Amino acid sequence: SDPGQAIPTADIDLSLGHDAVAGETTLSWSAESHAATYMVVRGGLDEIRRRFYGNCRNSADTDISDTIFVDDESPESGELFGYLVIGVNDHGTRGRAGSDSSGKQRDFRAKDCL
Repeated sequence: SDPGQAIPTADIDLSLGHDAVAGETTLSWSAESHAATYMVVRGGLDEIRRRFYGNCRNSADTDISDTIFVDDESPESGELFGYLVIGVNDHGTRGRAGSDSSGKQRDFRAKDCL
């Protein structure tokens, strides 16, 4: 069987840092063995509460195959951004979006990255 067809797991460890002076948030994550590329999805608190996890940010990513993303947009005062990183295999099959804080599988409703 073609290892490029294996579906990426949700076992991606994500870390985040924010530089308030530069206005940049840097995400980095662990590589997933079956992922050729990664989707980075960002949503606001209201979107996340509605179980819509936001919009694909890959058009702002210089290399969707690496494990880092720098977001140069900041949320409005009093708001926040939530991020998901999802692996995509060589054939374009998206992996799982992981579990929410209650342990339930996320009902991923974000638009696919193109």
